[in-house]
Amino acid sequence: MRSNVNGEAYLRRDDLVHHLTGGVSRFISRDEFPEWFSSLKNRPLNQPVKKPRLIHLLYESGAFFLGNEVREMPFYAVDTEFSSINFAKYSDQYLNLVSRSGPSFEEYQAAFLKIQNHLHAGNAYQVNLTFPFNFSVDEKFSESNTFSFLHSPKAGSFAQSIFWPELNFSFISNSPETLFTSRLNRAGNWRIASMPIKGTAKSDEWEKLSSSMKDQAELLMITDLVRNDLNRLSGGQAQVDALKARLDVPGLVHQYSEVSAEVAGTTSVGAILECLFPGGSITGAPKKRVGQIIDEVELEPRGFYCGSTLFWDGGGLSASINIRSGTIDWNTHQAKLHAGGGITVLSDAQSEWQELLGKLESFKSALTQARP
Repeated sequence: MRSNVNGEAYLRRDDLVHHLTGGVSRFISRDEFPEWFSSLKNRPLNQPVKKPRLIHLLYESGAFFLGNEVREMPFYAVDTEFSSINFAKYSDQYLNLVSRSGPSFEEYQAAFLKIQNHLHAGNAYQVNLTFPFNFSVDEKFSESNTFSFLHSPKAGSFAQSIFWPELNFSFISNSPETLFTSRLNRAGNWRIASMPIKGTAKSDEWEKLSSSMKDQAELLMITDLVRNDLNRLSGGQAQVDALKARLDVPGLVHQYSEVSAEVAGTTSVGAILECLFPGGSITGAPKKRVGQIIDEVELEPRGFYCGSTLFWDGGGLSASINIRSGTIDWNTHQAKLHAGGGITVLSDAQSEWQELLGKLESFKSALTQARP
């Protein structure tokens, strides 16, 4: 695949926007993925990095870990090492997105019913159903406008924008969700923490969300799934540190949990990914079977959306789950944004459809500086 493709990225961390430049990217093909991933399995957490490193795992690469059939994609990961990192200057030039196409409610309902059939047949307990939406980007805007939202209070904890000039292509994300963070503690071990989101409502509907039987069941189910994932990594030492915590984003409120485990510094980055990726909140339970159902029901690959971005620097390693995410092809000035949500036997198609649209509008509002 393409290598030595230069890139630059903007990342929101601790209320500051970092500008990563001089990046050399490697796009990992299907044949290259096993060998490339073996290098991560040989890379322990306590081995320092010489340069900032950004790794994008596309959602479809999760099939390698789940043992499912691997969906055909141009590439499955992008590995970029940057030569420098600085604070980014403020910019207030936001995008202008014009809707081109997306699913109708009838199309959503048809997919929703297929999911319900699987749930009632006992094939799964919960399935995350997603759809892509296509937009045109005003041609007066360029890739430099995609990081403007990172300076806004609307930017999430893992907001990012990366651009490859040779490809004239961008990944963008305003993800509020954490696949995992890893930090060295005082005991000399590493604390691995994951914060899955399950349950979304309008900003003024927290009480309704936190008392919903359906949403509480979803959160407990995925929290338990993530706890089991971390138990595999830590020999059964995972613990739930927070349950039904509140997270506010533009126009919406989420509920999430925090699950953590301590591991030795010799634990490899690859071992963490094998246990946690793809995230339980954007797949469902049980993860392997749900991955097969998603491939059956969703006609288009997710790609960057619902994948994960790993950022490696001197302070540790952190990884997002790329919800509120999309891509922009600057050659055609076309953008693709995705949205979705978890489906259980208690779900209502109309309510889930409105939640999906609310998530899409939340992302658009950050990119365009509009009200959500």
